[in-house]
Order: sequence, then structure tokens, then C-alpha cells
Amino acid sequence: MRAIRLSPDRGLELAEVPTPEEAAPGHLLVKIQACGINPGDKVLVAGGGGALPLGPERICGVSGVGEVVAVGDGVPAAYRGKAVAIYSAIRSAQGLAGTWAEYVHIHHHCCLPLPDDVDPVDYSASLVNSLAAHAFFAQAREEGHEGFVATAGNSATGRALLGMCLANEAPIVSIVRDAASREQLLELGASNVLLQSEPDFAARLRQRAGELRATAVFDGVGGALASQVAHVAPRGSCLYVYGFLGGDEPLSVPTKVILFNNLTIKGFGVFTSKAVGDPRSLEKTLGDLSTRIAMPHFKTRAGRYYGLEDFESALAYSSPEGARAVLVASR
Repeated sequence: MRAIRLSPDRGLELAEVPTPEEAAPGHLLVKIQACGINPGDKVLVAGGGGALPLGPERICGVSGVGEVVAVGDGVPAAYRGKAVAIYSAIRSAQGLAGTWAEYVHIHHHCCLPLPDDVDPVDYSASLVNSLAAHAFFAQAREEGHEGFVATAGNSATGRALLGMCLANEAPIVSIVRDAASREQLLELGASNVLLQSEPDFAARLRQRAGELRATAVFDGVGGALASQVAHVAPRGSCLYVYGFLGGDEPLSVPTKVILFNNLTIKGFGVFTSKAVGDPRSLEKTLGDLSTRIAMPHFKTRAGRYYGLEDFESALAYSSPEGARAVLVASR
């Protein structure tokens, strides 16, 4: 089969590698249809595979979607013959099951069965963001928070968190950078969308977050925006940091704000979350997510489609709207 892998000189190459033929216990053999390229893929490639241990064939890619063509012993019946969304980094200790190939042999815990009435390609890069939003929502609720703030409101994870909140009738304030992003979220059912460039942004955020008891701040930006949000968040808020779209700009919060507002700041990671990190909880998480995955909030925003042979152009693609390049292996 064809696969995109790291070459001996740690560059990328399209190569012929052995096709997996059987599914081991607990595993699936999936015929890949498409793979959306997420930021994490680019980090993996730029680091020469050092971020995650690669499998024997050194195939890259952590996201994808495809059709299950074989199942191993112990795999739940819900996976048989289904299209599945894939996030292979969930179980990578023994080597990443790279998705940028025509087939992948992968543990079923890395896959989510999709409904029969959706286009699988719409989920070519979705599972990582959907899992992150689900896991964060579950953790924040368990820690006593009722409402949410998303600093990267129109990012893939921000849209997924909006979907989680709508499905659970939980209030959320979504922060966006431009008017077009605000309109997109309003079309998805959001009712509290704030534009961070507006002169009264901080005052409006203080008011809306206070009214909605939105004390769980899901921060994928950092820097000046996170600092601004921390200053006006309701008393008892927690700033959960999961990303750094703002680059290396530091987070700056006066000690008195932390002390008098009872503000907590901590990191959030999908792999270390209870909902994903514990295998028994992961089974439940995948089951719960399968009932909501058809919502438009969990779909991949595809920008351009490329064949496997055009992987260099796909990796170079970027979109200010956050759309993904998608590698198409088969249709």
C-alpha cells in the first residue's frame, strides 16, 4: 500500500509499505478514505517524529476516517462494517498507528463509529477536537462549574465545546476575532458571542460571564487575551490552558486578582483527562460522543483536498479561517 512516512534522513516520502492483512485482538483494520491535517500533525513532522513514537514503518498522521474491513477478537459489535473517525495518538505507547496511508491497523479505542447517514469525509480531522471538548466539559462539570467561556470560540475545539454546551443546555460565552467568525457561531446556535476587538469587550465579558456563572474558561490562546479574560472572570473561575495560539506572549495576572477572585490557573490535556486517560472512562466517552457526533459542531472544516502524492502541498496549506487540508486516500 502507499503511505507517507519519515525517511531515514527524517524527511517525508511517499513509499510502498506492507499492507496489514489481519486485525489483532482489540484492533481494527481500516481502509482509509481521508485524513485531515491538524496542527499536531505539522508539529510531529517538524520534529522528525520525536513528539510521538512512530510504528515500525514510520507512517505519519494521527487523524483520519475510513471503513472498518476487519475486526479482532474483543472488539464491540458497534464497529463492524462501520465508517470510523480516527485519532491514533490516544494509544501510541507501542508506536503510532499512522493514518496517512491506504490502510491502518489500529486499536478500537482510537476510533469512533460514525452514523450511517453522514459523509465520513466530514470527520477526517474531527475526533481529536471532539474528544478534547467532551473531556473538558466532563472535567469542568465534575469540578463544579456550570457555565463556560471559550477564548478560541471559532476554532475546531471551540466549536466542539459549543456543541457540547448546546447538547447539555449549558451556557457558554464564545470569544472570536472577527465579525465573520461571530456570524458562523450564531448560525451554529450560539447566543453569547463576543468580538475581542470591540472597545467594550472586557466590560461585556464581565457582565455576561457573571450573569451566566461562566466560571470554566477553556483557553486555547494565552497571552494578552487570556490575561484580559482572567482579570474579568467571575469569582471562583478556573482558567484551563490547553493551547497557545497567541504564541510566546506571556500570561500576566496580578497576584491580587488570583487571591481576591479565587482564580485558579492550570493546564488541561486530553490524554491526562479522566474521560480519555482511563480506558474504562474512554469507552463511555466514545459511546457518549457517538450520540452527538452528527451535530455540525463536530465536523471538520475542509479547505482543500489533496492526493497522497501531493502531501507537500497539503502540509503547506494554511487558512485564516482554520480550515484543514485533507489528504484523500480513497473514496
